[in-house]
Amino acid sequence: MVFPAGHACCRTRPRGFTIVELLVTVAILAILVGLLLPAISQARTQAKLSRSTTNLRNLGVAHAAYAAMHNDRQLTFVVDAIASYGTSACNAYTHYA
Repeated sequence: MVFPAGHACCRTRPRGFTIVELLVTVAILAILVGLLLPAISQARTQAKLSRSTTNLRNLGVAHAAYAAMHNDRQLTFVVDAIASYGTSACNAYTHYA
């Protein structure tokens, strides 16, 4: 069977995407990115909180270890005279207060 040149089966469809298809795709991607960004931000905030908690726990462990090794004295970065009041920080506090 021979079809005339202008018949629907003989016309070739242009290759490529239409502007509507591209706009719909871009809109869907924008919506997905908009939904994903708050989740990523919340995950980063949670990671920072977890890291800070771990750092504080490590500081507490180090402080306790220092106190155990130095007769229950607290770590200070200033020169103090606790040793002149006794062997512990409690003695120094009661004497000083």
